[in-house]
Amino acid sequence: MVTGKASPAKPAVGDKPVFAYIASLPQPQRGIAERVDTLAARTLPGLQRCIKWGMSYYGVGDGWCFCCGGFTGHVKLMFVNGATLSPIPPVTPVAMGKSTRGVELRSLDDLDESQLAAWMIQVAALPGVGGKKREYAEMPTRKSPPRARKPRLLAGGNPQVAKADGDAPVQAYVAAIPGWKRDVARRLDQLISSLAPGARKAVRWNSAMYGMPGKGWFVSFHVFTHYVKLTFFAGTSLVPPPSGGSAKEARWINIGEQDMNEAQLRRWLKQAAALPGWGKNG
Repeated sequence: MVTGKASPAKPAVGDKPVFAYIASLPQPQRGIAERVDTLAARTLPGLQRCIKWGMSYYGVGDGWCFCCGGFTGHVKLMFVNGATLSPIPPVTPVAMGKSTRGVELRSLDDLDESQLAAWMIQVAALPGVGGKKREYAEMPTRKSPPRARKPRLLAGGNPQVAKADGDAPVQAYVAAIPGWKRDVARRLDQLISSLAPGARKAVRWNSAMYGMPGKGWFVSFHVFTHYVKLTFFAGTSLVPPPSGGSAKEARWINIGEQDMNEAQLRRWLKQAAALPGWGKNG
């Protein structure tokens, strides 16, 4: 039964009690909590779980970073050091510590997985609450936590992010992009992920890269001062070919704040994902 308060689930450490708690929730809260749990496991290697204060708690290493609980009409997803995240999650919960922030999710449509993953990555880099010496979770204190180290912005506002493979570094790269260009990058990531669901992701040369397994990279994007540059590595084979560039195969377009033509992008992305790409992506 879901009420306006956290559930009476007993404190316990491990995956099984969290899975049992989630399974006990009614819909749509159960589906939302399952999606959050799956996203957390995919985003944070070495994820640990427990039940505290009638909610699922998640952490990496020594301490708990965020929690997820079912309430009447919604699921609360709360980040212990949320006041240090970028952008700051909009909801300030009651009696969960001065720096805790989060979101209230009323349906699966409310889940912005790219943004949630970016917050999970940021908060996991901060000291958690509880920890092995204090026998897991404690309520957040009023002591101000240290601020997360944000990626350095290079010329044009492009984030400097270390070379890495997987969705998590790409989401961290996107989250660090300033202003309206972050919205463009996030939408590009969503389009590519939906049109090429098997694509591999990585950060290379401070750019988000996408490729089909065994076929090489087919598209990437990089941030400049006034636009986001979207490069198709087999661009000359697209119909019609993108207008930018004079290389043998690669072509690109520059996307400004109001310049995104999604219909054309969808056609290009579908074509590009089906073509042999550039380089190796495993």
